[in-house]
Amino acid sequence: MPAAAVARRCGYRRVPEVPLPAAIRESGALRAEAGVPLAAAALGFPASRAPGAARTVVGVSRHERIGASVVALEVAGPDDAFDMNDRVAATPPTDLGPR
Repeated sequence: MPAAAVARRCGYRRVPEVPLPAAIRESGALRAEAGVPLAAAALGFPASRAPGAARTVVGVSRHERIGASVVALEVAGPDDAFDMNDRVAATPPTDLGPR
């Protein structure tokens, strides 16, 4: 079954499949081009970019995920990896659909 056909779950409710906003697609492409896995970008962003965030606190639901989180924290992307995302995020998306 194609990934698009598989319904995602959010808060234990089914959510409809929607196209990804252009900014998210572009951000993902830039991250992939830089060789930065999504988990590494997610864990590295707050500590490196958010004013007032001194640490990133990682929670896990299963013991085996601890090692994956440690590996993600050790990934070093290019210095401008987050600058690329800042440029993408500078323009609010217009394709998010109805609110």
